[in-house]
Amino acid sequence: MNISKILLVLIGICALTGCGEEEDIYGYKVGDPRSPAASGNGGGSVTTPSGETSSTITLSVTPASTQFTASWNAVTSATSYSLYYAEESLSALTNIEDYASIQSAVLVPNLSATTLSHTVDSLNNGTMYYAVIVAMSGTSILSQSSQLTVTPSTITAELTNDQLLNDTGATYSVTTELHDVKCLTGLSVAQQDCSFGRDVSNYDPSDGVAGFSFAKIDADGKEITDSTSDWDCVKDNYTKLMWQRKKGGNGVVGDEHALSDADDGFTWYEPSLLASGVTSGTESGSTPNSCAGYSAGNVLCNTSAYVARVNSAKLCSFGDWRMPTSNELMGIVLYKSITPSTTVDGIDEDFFPFPDATLRGEYWTGSPYKSDSGSEAWRVVLRDTSSTTKGKSVGIVKPETKASTLGVILVRDASND
Repeated sequence: MNISKILLVLIGICALTGCGEEEDIYGYKVGDPRSPAASGNGGGSVTTPSGETSSTITLSVTPASTQFTASWNAVTSATSYSLYYAEESLSALTNIEDYASIQSAVLVPNLSATTLSHTVDSLNNGTMYYAVIVAMSGTSILSQSSQLTVTPSTITAELTNDQLLNDTGATYSVTTELHDVKCLTGLSVAQQDCSFGRDVSNYDPSDGVAGFSFAKIDADGKEITDSTSDWDCVKDNYTKLMWQRKKGGNGVVGDEHALSDADDGFTWYEPSLLASGVTSGTESGSTPNSCAGYSAGNVLCNTSAYVARVNSAKLCSFGDWRMPTSNELMGIVLYKSITPSTTVDGIDEDFFPFPDATLRGEYWTGSPYKSDSGSEAWRVVLRDTSSTTKGKSVGIVKPETKASTLGVILVRDASND
């Protein structure tokens, strides 16, 4: 189905990238004891709960459009903090205070002892920046963090031509009393959804329900056969979008498949909205156990941090994953499942498995909802468990408070792969 419109603008997050040495999925150098990957419960060894202090400082960075936000833990006896960043690596400096020898280096000094974050703006999108935070006691350095890299980015999709969107997957007609199993009877059948679109012109159930056409993608980004039992991503052959495949779904958060656990949940957070008049969302409001690898101050269960981690891990060998727009996520919904069952899934489970035990039935989009407070974003219902609606809620798009914990399925443009 072709829909002529639109200008879709999605502010996205670019990945934390490497700086010459191999990094794990959380952006730390492999073997670094501070990484959540170094401990079984996902906790960092030098971070402390809110209100407590540590003798060692740890930096985390969150990219956004033309800016990044640096955050760190409180350090015992610190009287101030100094943030250094540059377009070149700072690691070659014997003394970080000699930063001026690097032409692009900038010092943000005298950050208050009670200030544990700072946003650097007016940066260039697509440029990698190197950052270090230092805890000071007077003029003496108490602790210096490891260097991290961050790349601000704006992901903008300007669609001046037709945007390709999938059909609905509805292959039956309806009367005032029932849903037919085929597109045969009912009121004005020729004008019903089942009578036109890709579900009629491109009906081929071998690669997806009705007119859908999907392909399984392995961890290396290669297309594999539909009969393969293990895959990491799904490419939509029609829209040319590639989707993350959520795995597991046993009702336990974070115990399966690292960054793709189907039970993981996230609050909606987009730091680039801070200056726009729209609420940026909830950075750390989700409970500590709502996603894999949670570590206070380091690995947060919000959409922005999650996108950055997935891009750093190069899911299916790609680092340009982002949150889907409302239209994009609606584009993989099957609007056909109205049954007597109390659990109805609105997605092709041959390509997007959806076990009954999966905790998440509603999924965030990257689209904020325009309200007076700006505190909501759009979500899409992919599972209906109501004995009353019996599937009628599947595919509904509605606003939700950004502090809510919902599922996330990431997407990327695969048209140029």
